[in-house]
Amino acid sequence: MGGAAVMSFTIVIPDDSPPQIKGARALEDLKKYGEVKLYNTKTSSQEEFIERMKEAEVAINVRAYSKFIEEVFKSSPSLKLLSVLGTGTDNVDLEAATRYNVLVTNTPGFAKVAVAEHALALMLAVARQIALIDRQVKEGKWPRGLMTQLYGKTLGLIGLGAIGGQLAK
Repeated sequence: MGGAAVMSFTIVIPDDSPPQIKGARALEDLKKYGEVKLYNTKTSSQEEFIERMKEAEVAINVRAYSKFIEEVFKSSPSLKLLSVLGTGTDNVDLEAATRYNVLVTNTPGFAKVAVAEHALALMLAVARQIALIDRQVKEGKWPRGLMTQLYGKTLGLIGLGAIGGQLAK
């Protein structure tokens, strides 16, 4: 009558530092699926990282500085899913994950809009000399001079992957 039962998992987010997940609505949604252990400090050693991971059934990797090496999988016998919050998996020993039957997922396209917007912001910052002018205004000067306008310029993009394609839009 009440719908399908939701399975309950021990979900570990071992590396939310600097905090990105803490306080997010998605964190509250995640708690519907089990106990969430959120760590918002960086570990001081691989041993401390392994300690954080040992009870995980599901892990969400937020930061690429966390290394999911063989010892992590070996010390986390209940771990079945590692979800990488980002596109890259170079911090994960994928062969070890396979040996320990851990499914590794990533999120292609994650932050593509934010990165494309940042690239555009950097172009504007350079064209408008924002850092230099900000410094001069703080020194009490009122800078004058012509700044580069982007209007009418041609932007060359090398590659139209997720980020380049978004920037082109």
